[in-house]
Parts: sequence; C-alpha cells; structure tokens
Amino acid sequence: MLKLINIELYKQLKVKTLVIAALLAVLCIIVCYRVNSTYEGNVYSSRKELVNKIDAIDMKLTSLKDYSESMKSKGELETYESIKLQIAEEEKKQTDLQTKLASLSDKYKKLNIDLNMLKDNIDKGSTDGFNPKDTLLEGSAVDKGSLQIKNYERLTAYKETGIVPDEMKLTATKFLNTFSEEISPLFLLIVVTLLVADIVSVEHSEGTMRLYLSQPLSKTEVFISKYVASIISSVILVLGVQFIFFIATGVLNGWGPLNSPTEYGASFILKDSIPAYAAGSQSLIPAYSFILYYALLEILYIAALASGAFFMSSLFTKSTLSLTTGCCFSMVLYYIFISTKKPVPLQQYAYISYGDIWAVLSGNLQQIKSSLCLSNCIIVFIATSLLFAIASFFIFRRKEVYS
Repeated sequence: MLKLINIELYKQLKVKTLVIAALLAVLCIIVCYRVNSTYEGNVYSSRKELVNKIDAIDMKLTSLKDYSESMKSKGELETYESIKLQIAEEEKKQTDLQTKLASLSDKYKKLNIDLNMLKDNIDKGSTDGFNPKDTLLEGSAVDKGSLQIKNYERLTAYKETGIVPDEMKLTATKFLNTFSEEISPLFLLIVVTLLVADIVSVEHSEGTMRLYLSQPLSKTEVFISKYVASIISSVILVLGVQFIFFIATGVLNGWGPLNSPTEYGASFILKDSIPAYAAGSQSLIPAYSFILYYALLEILYIAALASGAFFMSSLFTKSTLSLTTGCCFSMVLYYIFISTKKPVPLQQYAYISYGDIWAVLSGNLQQIKSSLCLSNCIIVFIATSLLFAIASFFIFRRKEVYS
C-alpha cells in the first residue's frame, strides 16, 4: 500500500502541480506587496530583550578594553589595533541598540496612554477615541464597548511581558495572519481543487484506470492510495509555499517576535442583537504556540478541501468536467457562506465557513456568528473529510471502468 501511495505522489509531481504552486506563490507575493506597503499594524520588540543585549555588549566592551590595554603595555601593537577595531564595532552596535531602546521607551509611554484611555472609557461606558480596526473582523458589526475590553486585555499582556509596538512592517507572524484572511477562504479552495479534482477522472478519461485494475490490485487499494496521495500532496504544496514565505518575511522584516502574546480562544455572545466580546474569555499565548495550532488546524482544513475535490474527481469521468465543476462549486460556496460577511443558515456546518484559520483560533470569527467556534470547526473539518471520503469510495466502487 505504501508503495502504491508513493507512486500516486510521484504522479502528482507534474507540470500542473508546479504551475499551481507558482500561482499560489504569486498570490502570496501580491498580498505581501500590498500589505507591506499599506500595513498600519505593529512589529513587537521586547524592552527586556534590548536591555539584555546592551548589558551583554557592555560586558564585552569592558573585557575588550582591558585586553587592549594589556596588549598595549606588552608592545603588541598589531593585536592592540585589531582589538580597537572590535571595540569600535561593538560600540556602534551598542549605540544603535540604545537609540532603539529610547524609541521603544517613547512607544512604551504611548502604550500606557492607550491603556489609561481604554480603562477610562471602560469605566465610563464610553468608546470615544477608540479605533477597533485591530480587533474588528472586516465587514462585521460588533459591540465596540466589548472590543475595548478585548483590546485592553491584549495591551495589558504586552505591558506585562515588556513587549510594545516598534516598527510598521509585515512580519512572519503577520504574513500567516494575512494569508489566512485574504488567501485561504477562496484562493486556497480553488488551488486545492485544481490540484486534486482530476486525480481520478483523468485516469478514466485517458483510459489508464483499466490498466490500473488489470493489475493484482483491488479497487479499495487504488482508492486509498489516490485519496491519501491527494491529501498529502495538497498539504505539502500549501504548507510548503507558506513556510517559504514565512521564512522570507521573517528574515526580511522580523518574526513578530515569536514569543509575543497572541489572542486565542475568544468568545462572543449576543448583546442587543449584535455580537459582543465576553470579557476574560480569550487567552494570550506565545505566538509560536499559536502558529503550531494554526498549522495543525490548517492541515485538517486542507484535508477537507482535498476530500471535496476528490469527490468531484470520483463523480465524473472527464477531467475537464471535474475541474470545472469543482471550481464552480467552490465559487458558489464562497459566495453563499463567506462573501457576505453575515450570518446565514447552516453556515456553521459548511467547512468553507472556517477558511480563515487565524480568525477561528483567535475567536474573532464568532463576530459573524457565535457558533463559528474552534470546537465546531474541528468537528466540521473531520466530518466533511469522512463524508466526502465515504461518498467518493461508494461512487468509485460502483463505477464501471471496462465499458
């Protein structure tokens, strides 16, 4: 069976797959360019981390200066001059870090001002001067007062951990957030459909399925190998492209940093017929933990997408028909459940509704509908994969290939 899966994976590594990977990469480049040029968010730097770096350089400078004086007294002028150059380099590094710390101190003061403003507003029941863009899901209508509380909890965590706004750049962490928000709901659905939706139908249209089943292989073995290969190839393609861009943005613009507090598991309840944040419901976990959860949940999402595309491939005997129908089906689902940014019937049961993985994990997706929560998301992803797999297997077993 493993050998058969390897054969199917190898078959997936063809020109079409490379073109699809290139398409996804182009989408990432476009989104990165647009967001990086207009991004108004923050890169977070640790005040404590900067102080530690300055202290370390200070200790190194003391050691180098003592050593240089020792070399000078011994008459080893060449070594002395070499150490003087090292001292100059370290002093420059220290000056740069001190400048950054001074800038960070100003931003730390601004953080305190923001916290005081939010606290005053919360105490007075006012929303004056509050801009909810950092916590409001685009297109949703949410109680602003509750979002102030949510924002206050987040900024308090920044203050407690010594992390404050620093620069305005698209970091590695922000890239994943942007990918989840702008690419994952629609384009990822189409990309996986293009990759998988002809994995069975192409065998029928080219007549190679007959050759397959003329071998000492059962239909069940052929089905499992193709189904597993479709999921593995989809996961490798999508996570591979994301990983490359995650590393690239991290090297160019910083990582976030990876220990910055990140909103996780917020809950929203109805208040005067509109969603409102339930105070204290969110956790603020390190970004690296959040990214791990993001990757695991996205694997489940990709498996559901690949299962749906596989079903389309099993349904038809012409590859062009399965690809076209799969893409059209994806567009219809997107239009019904996502594009309106409003609650619709049965939305919580549609796997595409949870396409914004970042919003699912943070809990912000509940701003649209409270039932769009993480626990329902996991159940829907697994159930969707199983239902599509069972339906595909039933069709595959029933389909006549020798006619």
